[in-house]
Amino acid sequence: GILCVRAGDTGGLRDRYGVILPLEYDRIELLTPSKPYCKVRKNRMWQIYDIERQELLSEEWFEDVIPCDEYIYRLKSQNGDKYLVMQWYYSRYDEGQPAVISDEPPVKN
Repeated sequence: GILCVRAGDTGGLRDRYGVILPLEYDRIELLTPSKPYCKVRKNRMWQIYDIERQELLSEEWFEDVIPCDEYIYRLKSQNGDKYLVMQWYYSRYDEGQPAVISDEPPVKN
């Protein structure tokens, strides 16, 4: 299980072994219940965090994270919008990253 923890005005995440997301974010929101991704905010800017792999998907910060589809989010940025695309499946043992951030909007089949 994962626990959201707070210290004053900031929060993070921990599992039974310790902190997996430092207590430095002012907001944490799960993107979709079936995937281990959340958006984390600090100083009014957002990043995407993979809870299972315990890593940020990019170093870039975004102004907003807007749902476009069940597994697609638009990441608003002054440098040009990007898109978070999640696979319809998620396997913690898959070596490839099941979610990617792309410069191009995804094409629906």
